[in-house]
Amino acid sequence: IYAIMIGDVANVIANLDEAGNEYKRVMDNLNNYMESNHFEADLKIKLRSYFQHCKTLFANTYYRATLMKMSPVLRGEVANHENGGWVLQISFFKSSPKKEQGNLITEISMVMDSVVFVPGDSVVSRGGLNRDMFVVDRGMAVMNLPGKMPNFLSMGSVFGEDIVLALVTDVPQQRTFQVVTMTYLDCHSLSGRKLQQILTTGTFPETFRSIRRVALKLLLRSYFPDFLKKHMDNPEIKTLHDLVLHLTGSVREVDIAIEQRVEEGGMAPQGLTPEQMNQISQRFEVVGRGQKELEYNMKTVVSEMKTVRRDLYEWQKKEEELRKEDAEKEA
Repeated sequence: IYAIMIGDVANVIANLDEAGNEYKRVMDNLNNYMESNHFEADLKIKLRSYFQHCKTLFANTYYRATLMKMSPVLRGEVANHENGGWVLQISFFKSSPKKEQGNLITEISMVMDSVVFVPGDSVVSRGGLNRDMFVVDRGMAVMNLPGKMPNFLSMGSVFGEDIVLALVTDVPQQRTFQVVTMTYLDCHSLSGRKLQQILTTGTFPETFRSIRRVALKLLLRSYFPDFLKKHMDNPEIKTLHDLVLHLTGSVREVDIAIEQRVEEGGMAPQGLTPEQMNQISQRFEVVGRGQKELEYNMKTVVSEMKTVRRDLYEWQKKEEELRKEDAEKEA
C-alpha cells in the first residue's frame, strides 16, 4: 500500500510541470545523441546553449494548447493582453479600424510561431522570397540594405512586411535586404499564407482593404525607377493620380522659373559687370539642364505607367475570372 501511495505521489509531482518535464526529456535525448555520436566539446556546448535558451519555447507550446481550450471571448481577452502591444507594432495593422482590432489580434496571435536564431544566423538572405515576417521579441540583429547604412534591430522591431504583396500578386518577390543576427534572436514569425487566410475570410473587410492598398503601393514602388521612389514616401501621395499631379506641378514650377529668369535677363539694367552676366548665364544653363532632366524623367514615368497599367489590367482580369469561378462553384 505504501509503495502504491508513494508511486501516486511521485506521479502527481512529476506531472505538475509538463513543460519542464518535456524540456528535461529533450535534454536527456540530446546528451545521449551527442555521446553516442562522439560530438566534439565545442559543438556540445553550442547545442546545449541553444536548447537552454529555447526553454521558454517548450512552455509556450503548452500555454498555446491551454489557450485553445478557452472560449472565444476569453481567448480574445488573453491574446490582447499578451500580444496586443507587439501585434500593433506591425505598420499595416496600425490603420485597421478599432472595431476589428480585437479579433484581428486574437487571430494573428494564434497563427504566429516563436522561433530562435543563434548568433551569426541569416534570418533573411538577399534574393530570398517574401514568405515570412518577423517581430523581434528579444536579442539584436542588423539589417543591410544596398546603398544604405546598416539598421540595427532590437525588441519591437519588425521586418519582412512585404508578405502583404501576396494579397495583390501570385508571384513571389525577391528581397533586396539581408538580416543577420548579432546575439540570440527570439522572434514571432508570421507567414504570408496564414495572413492571407485570415484576411480573406470576410471577417475583417476594412482591414483587408486597407492592407491591400498598402500592398499595391508597395508593389508599384518596386516597379518605379529610383528617382520616383522618393515621391512614394510623401504622405500626401496616396494614389497614382496624386503622383501625376505632383509631377506635373513640378514641371510647371520649372517653366515659371525659366520665364522669371528670361524676364530678369531681358530687363537687365545697364552697368552689369561681366561677372554678373556670367552668373546669369550659368543660372540659365542650370535651369535648362534641370528641365531636360525632368523631361527625360517624365518620359520614363510614362513608359513605367504603361507597364503598370498593363499589369493592373491583367491582374484585374484574373481577379474577375477567379470571382466567376467561385460564383459557379457556390451555385
